[in-house]
Amino acid sequence: MFRVIHIFGHVAPCRLGRKPRIVINMSTAIGHRHLSSFVCILSLISLGACATTKEAAPAVTDVGTELRATATPIDGVRLQHLAARESTVTYVEGTHKGQTIAVTMTAAEDGAWKENYEGIRAMVMKEVDGQIVLLAEEDVAENVAITYDPPLMLLPKRVAMDEKVEGDSAMTVNHLKTGKNRDSGKCHYETRLLGMQKVQTPAGEFDAYIFETIRTIDLSLAKVKVTIQTAHVAGKGIVMTRVDRKTRAIGFINLSKSEAWHRASW
Repeated sequence: MFRVIHIFGHVAPCRLGRKPRIVINMSTAIGHRHLSSFVCILSLISLGACATTKEAAPAVTDVGTELRATATPIDGVRLQHLAARESTVTYVEGTHKGQTIAVTMTAAEDGAWKENYEGIRAMVMKEVDGQIVLLAEEDVAENVAITYDPPLMLLPKRVAMDEKVEGDSAMTVNHLKTGKNRDSGKCHYETRLLGMQKVQTPAGEFDAYIFETIRTIDLSLAKVKVTIQTAHVAGKGIVMTRVDRKTRAIGFINLSKSEAWHRASW
């Protein structure tokens, strides 16, 4: 997470051998009453809801063969396994780099499924008319919950090359524990199949469908963009994910962050 300190003024003291850090007074910069909401926006960055431009995003599969720009058409539900199970993932880039964490999929309300990345984040998904949609996301560490209305489509009913899925959704950002509203805005998303690729993960080698999703988000205190690349395996789900983030908050602060994980075990 970005540390909110001071913007005008001085260099903060630091330990010997460490680089000095600039202290930012965010209260002065944006006003006390907006500070809480601004911190919420920064928390949102760690969710994967804001990311870098498409051109700057490296390939999701750094370990694997070259991407093949062809793919056999397949039903979307085969590429996102919604059923009770446990697995692990290892983060290879970002704040949690080097950590292997437990991932659980459990049944939620109204036929939805909640995928929980222990101590980090969660996603609530559902199959609707053969489509896989995203209802909500949570950042456990930052106590931030996001809901989408209508839900974002993650995978269409039928997946094929040269077909782009796009749509718009209203976002509501709440405090995870209290439910208090923190912000709201709009999200435009586009998802397309890039092709197929053999990828190597700690869980094994797979012939995966490679997708790219771009979300463009307009919140009250920030303009954000996310590029998410995922590798899906039929009958199993996602085996690799990469998220590159970039946000421009209140007109003068630019923040970037990258994160990636590989499936470690099923």
